[in-house]
Amino acid sequence: IDPGIAIVEACQWIKQVGIDRPIQICFPSAFDNTYWRYYAMHYNETDPFMFNVIDGSSYAMGKFSITRREASLRNLYKRFLTEEETKGHTHDALSDARTQGLLFLRMQR
Repeated sequence: IDPGIAIVEACQWIKQVGIDRPIQICFPSAFDNTYWRYYAMHYNETDPFMFNVIDGSSYAMGKFSITRREASLRNLYKRFLTEEETKGHTHDALSDARTQGLLFLRMQR
């Protein structure tokens, strides 16, 4: 799918969800949010997240008093998800989003 179409559709979906201030959870935010924001502003002319971003690894470091290395995505997967839940990790955007969303939910316990 064309990135311009994908980002506009994603922004429309986020708006339809109806959350006043959606928050983007990224692993890592410096990478993921940079790309998201570029495409959102370039193709959609607005970013529904604005600057409402949480870096998942930083969140884990603060919540669990662990080091940056311990808060790597690989280590967080091992700590909070089953092998089946992380099976076939291929860096597919939708798969990553689902797995990382599940990880963030598990960290809330």
